Amino acid sequence: MTLLTDNIEHNGKRTPNEEEFCRDVESKFTPYVGQEFLEIEEAVTFYRIYAVACGFDVRKYTTKRWRGGEIKSKLLVCNREGFKHKGQLECSGRQDSGRRHKVRRVGCKARIRLFMRNGELIIDRFHSGHNHELVSARDREFQKLACNITNYHKMIILYNSRMFVDHFKELAVNRPGFFFDYDVDSDGSLSKAIWADGIVRRNYSVFGDAVSFDPMYSTNKYDMAFTSLTGVDHHKRSVTFCGALVAHEDADSFKWVFTRFLAAMGGKEPNYIITDQDAGIPKAVPLVFKIARHRYCMCIS
Repeated sequence: MTLLTDNIEHNGKRTPNEEEFCRDVESKFTPYVGQEFLEIEEAVTFYRIYAVACGFDVRKYTTKRWRGGEIKSKLLVCNREGFKHKGQLECSGRQDSGRRHKVRRVGCKARIRLFMRNGELIIDRFHSGHNHELVSARDREFQKLACNITNYHKMIILYNSRMFVDHFKELAVNRPGFFFDYDVDSDGSLSKAIWADGIVRRNYSVFGDAVSFDPMYSTNKYDMAFTSLTGVDHHKRSVTFCGALVAHEDADSFKWVFTRFLAAMGGKEPNYIITDQDAGIPKAVPLVFKIARHRYCMCIS
């Protein structure tokens, strides 16, 4: 446990000569400003895990809403935040053993604030120091909670991948010319997906002589790389022929993308396919393209 000094926030400023206590926690379980969550309960669970590792309890404090009723911000604090009002019974609110436990509030400033911004839930404030000693780390409970949140994240990813698949399946049914296909891993998680609407498929029939494949774009929530196959129109503007997601950037995944791309484009191969030198791509290209010549792009740093 680390003893910090000159580190207490008060009305946005630091108050010197006051002591704070803080315990180092593994980085993947430590909150940080800018961290994103999919929903409130996921963020609350995450902060509770961090609190167990540090040795304090969490209390939900204030929730602010926009005029339409949607949540604007939510504050989570140490259960020793604030001070007891005269005549008020101090309780932690924990009922693990069937009864409420008394706790002495000492004005602790440890907290996180969750803020909804442009549809994204993020931590926009985080204060880690406590003005009271922390209890010893409850390792067993922490490991149990850590396991629970890992499973919770997997459930969220599976839930969102199902919504993604259902949405694109609906588009394929209701929009003429919309192509969609996907594949899953052995555990049922989404591993590959590709889509192209009627407009880009028509564009390919006109401008599909040379195609560039770029697997460089990646996401940070689901560990899936976004890839695209693009070309150039007669105005020298880039045109996208399809988009794809892959969980594994290997030859098998690229082979699947190329195969389904040709299926979407009626089996018509381009004259040239231009790619970077990712190790899996040269293996996949000749397995799918029999006419197209493979060329590497020029990488400029």
